[in-house]
Parts: sequence; structure tokens; C-alpha cells
Amino acid sequence: MCVTDHIGGVDRPLGGDVGDPACVASSDEGSDVETRRRRRIAFMAAATTAASLGLAACGDGGTGDSASQLTWYINPDGGGSDPAGGGQAQLAKECSDASGGAYTIGVQLLPNSASDQRQQLLRRLASKDKGVDIMSIDPVFVAEFAEAGFLAKVPADKKSELSGDAVDPAVTNASWKGEMYAAPFWANTQLLWYRKSVAEKAGLDMTKPVSWDRVIKAAQKTDTDIGVQASRYEGYMVWINALVEGGGGHIVENPGADGKELKFGLDSEGGKKAAAIIQSVSKDGVGGPALGSTDETTTLDMFQNERAGFMVNWPYVYAALKGAEVPLDERPGPGPGTRRPRRAPTPSHRWAASRWASRPPRPSRTRHGTRWPA
Repeated sequence: MCVTDHIGGVDRPLGGDVGDPACVASSDEGSDVETRRRRRIAFMAAATTAASLGLAACGDGGTGDSASQLTWYINPDGGGSDPAGGGQAQLAKECSDASGGAYTIGVQLLPNSASDQRQQLLRRLASKDKGVDIMSIDPVFVAEFAEAGFLAKVPADKKSELSGDAVDPAVTNASWKGEMYAAPFWANTQLLWYRKSVAEKAGLDMTKPVSWDRVIKAAQKTDTDIGVQASRYEGYMVWINALVEGGGGHIVENPGADGKELKFGLDSEGGKKAAAIIQSVSKDGVGGPALGSTDETTTLDMFQNERAGFMVNWPYVYAALKGAEVPLDERPGPGPGTRRPRRAPTPSHRWAASRWASRPPRPSRTRHGTRWPA
């Protein structure tokens, strides 16, 4: 499987299975990119209606003379609030235009930190803020928000339309206790970003799989750092999980079990290897001057300021790096050793609708029937 993301108006291959020929970009992908762009607009239109934020004439026999103003809280994706920036704000603009005046979607930008995003959304949802219509939320928050009763369920007649093209884990993580509460709309994967000059100086052949041991030695040899997320927050958990899974282990070996029955795998071979890698990054002095307080933003700063020759981070940093004219490349990140393939974190952005949205759930058809704008 090859995972792609929409960056700067282009769907860029972002890895997947090492050596997967589907991850090799070709020169004739223009038509496919346009097709995927149109499908995203249609998907957004379906999600907007299904997520209880209906079009002007939904289910009430109205004429739809006045457009509905909807607010979408988006997470940072490189495009910011720019309707031409290639991100979610552009998708909101394109979908609004394609609705034929039935609705207009405005955006509000959430903080960079996933923890801060969670806090802001929780405060608004807990207060039943009707100014929150649509949200982009991390997979780990779906269960929490749904259990608290903050999210509207996806209508049964929209489930297949909103999940048909998604990979199974993205659909699973959009559901809670047998009900679908969110709609995955694009996926990305964590990457190892590196400066070409540093990799060449260290003698690393980045066309082949690399291990964490080799990257650490390369950083030592070139007197550079490796940017990782090691502050005590969600990003650190993502890195640990990737290391443990890449080592053949699982942090939770029987997910879904009752609390007393849960079995943890940190004492497994994969868990021990993950701990050794983290210890090496710290002990060997390649994690930067403040390893315990690093997040996506600080590691990006390290990389831009030439202190780091390598960085584990998400595709959205591409816009900042391109703007700063940083000579770089990217590839699926390092594995825990030379014999095991890397298990990359592959989250997906997902839409969810607030239960307290300004328009109540209306799973009825629109005046446009089932022909969604393309």
C-alpha cells in the first residue's frame, strides 16, 4: 500500500510498504490528481450533509433561498486559512462553490499541538457551543468525544459513501461501540526528512531501507541532530508506538479488552528495542539540546536552522521547508533494525460533526438528490 497526501496542490507519494512500486511517482499523474481532487469535493459535500449540517433545503421542504453558514475547525496542514493554499481551507472553498449557493463553509484554524487542539474542542463541545459545526480531529479523539456524547452519528445511509475508499484502520478508528461518528477523508504517514548533503557525508544510501542505528551513527559522524517528538504528549506516544510495532511488538496486545484484562507488550522484544533506540538518541547526544521538550514545531525549527540533519515529522512541514528553500528529501522513516520493515504511523484526517451544531441532524435527501457536486 502506498499512502499519499495533498501538498501544495499535488498528491505526493508518502511511502507505505518499502519498495512498493505504487510509491514511485510517475510523470503522467495529472489526470489522476484532478480526479482525486474532484472526489474529495464530492466526498466533502456528502460528509457535510451526512454530518447533520445539511444543505439549505434539507428535509424541510424549504426553498433554500438563504445559504447556510457552517464553521469547520481545521488542524494545521500547510495551507493554513488560505483558500488557495492546497489544504483543508481550499477544500472548504471548493466545496462551498460546488454547492451552488446551498451553503458556505468558513474555517477556524486549530493550534499546532494535538493536545491543544483537543483542549480547545473539548471546551467548546462541553459548553454546547453551536458555533462548532464540523471538526477535523485526530483518530485518538473519536472514541473520547463519542463516549462523552459530543459527536453526531453518521447516518446509516451515508456510511458506505463516506468510507468506501478508506483503508480499514481509518474506518475502524472513526467508529465507537459499533457506531460511525467520523468520516476519514485523507491519510498521511510520518516521514524521515533528511538533508541530502548530510546523508551523503555520512555515506548513507537513502534509496535503501535504513535503520535507527545507522541514522544515529550518521548524526554522530556529521555532528548533527535528529529531530524527534519526545515531549510527554501524543506525539511521543506516536513515536514509541512506531518503534514498538516496527520491532514486532504491540503496546496493547489485546485492544478492546476490559481494563483488568488488558495485556501490555512493552516488555516484549519490540518494546525493549524501542527503549534502546530512545535511550541511544538521548545518551549519544543526537536528540538536540532539549530532547524532553521537543514536538513537531521544535523539530521543524531544528531542521530549518541546520542543527538537525534528520527529522521525523509529518508531510505538512513541506510547505514551511519549501518556503525556506531548505535542500531536503524525504522517505519512509527508519526501522528498528536491518531485518524488519518499518511500521509507519499512518493516521488519517477525519471529519466529525458536533452534536450541538447549529443545524440539527437531518439525514434526509437534499434538493439535489444524491448527485453530489463534482
